[in-house]
Order: sequence, then structure tokens, then C-alpha cells
Amino acid sequence: MTTELDFVNFPDEGYVDLIEEQWFKQKNQHLKHIGHLNFFYIPDDSEESREQLRSYISFISSTNAFANIVLVTSNLELAFIGWEQDVVAFYPTLSAETGKGMANLINRLLKFPPYQGAILKKLKIKSKGHFDLVDTKDICFCMGSGNWTEIYMADGTMRKECRPLGNLEERLSNVSSIKRVGKSLLVNRNRVLQITGNDVRFVTNQKAPPMKQRLGEKYIKELRKFVYWY
Repeated sequence: MTTELDFVNFPDEGYVDLIEEQWFKQKNQHLKHIGHLNFFYIPDDSEESREQLRSYISFISSTNAFANIVLVTSNLELAFIGWEQDVVAFYPTLSAETGKGMANLINRLLKFPPYQGAILKKLKIKSKGHFDLVDTKDICFCMGSGNWTEIYMADGTMRKECRPLGNLEERLSNVSSIKRVGKSLLVNRNRVLQITGNDVRFVTNQKAPPMKQRLGEKYIKELRKFVYWY
């Protein structure tokens, strides 16, 4: 399958040419399953730019088309907008000429491949002879230790399952917002509120207590790549 590249909202054809050139130079045979990449450019953090991106995502959804949207901008600090809108990747135009941006994009697509199949919305957790059914969107993070996995939920509770983390990772493999970021950690990036130093704060439900987890440097580095794309 040949990946089709679409470019939307670009003010300068020069950027388009650079991105296409770098894609064909660096594309990987393992990305053949990706039918489309939709590069969407925003110039700034204005409400107008946000609305343009939201409108484009809504338009794609209304046509029932499956799109892998890559947010393109010259400002690294705008990566969080793509995170909020759940696009597949972030591409800074300032690194287009050097090829670094495309290398990072391809590495991300290889590490976190977009998935077109049905999204798992419920997870069955077996614990102490009974089953719990939880919404995957309410999972904040999961910590594994040997044959046990602790699942921390947005309501402030923790579920413990007598299975290794790898088993849970496999069951959640088609949930794009939850990925492994280290040997013993799965994180839901949609629940990450803030990363400050080695502390990670999570978005919890309205009546739940605040949730914070302290992680090592390697975990923080991988988590920042997953959440912020750089």
C-alpha cells in the first residue's frame, strides 16, 4: 500500500515540498499499512487556529473517513494543541530542512502505530475471584510488578489484577491513548494533566482526590515523548 499525503491549510508550498521530500527519503517499509497522512498546519495558538483544526477533524469524522492527522507548526510549544485534539503526531516545520522532524515522525508512527479497528471501551479486570468492568478512558496509569498489575483509576481507586503488565498491554493494544512508556508502566496520555520535574499529575474525576506519581528520569523522558511529542 502506498501512503497518500494530504496537506491542509499550508500558506507556503515550500513547506509542502520539504515535507514530501523528507517523507520519500526516510519512509519505512513497515509503514505500508498507513493509507493516509493528513498534515494540517496552524500558525499560532489563536482561537481561530484551534477552530480550524477542530472543524477539519469534525469534517473528517462526518465523512466517516479514517485520517491520521499530523499537526504542523513552527512553534514547539503548540504541541499541546495536538495532544488536546488527539492527533497522531506533531511535526515542527523548523526541523523540516534537516530531516529531524520527519525522522521523529516516522519513529513515532513505528512505536505508536495508528489503528483503524474498533476501539476498546471497556476493560474486564479479574481480581480475587470476581470481575470488574471499567471504562478504559478512566484509567490513569498501570504499574506492573512480577505477576501483579496495579490499575489506578480516575475515581481515585486502585484495582489489582493477578496478571503481568504485558498481558494488560496486549489487551489495551488498540487504545491509542494508552501505551507502555517503560518496563513497568502503562500511561493514559488523555489523563496526564501536568509533568513537572519527576512528578506527574493526572486528571481525576470531580469528587476524586488529586493523583500524583513520581517517576524516574527514563520514565519521564519516554512519557514526555508520548504526551508532548518532543
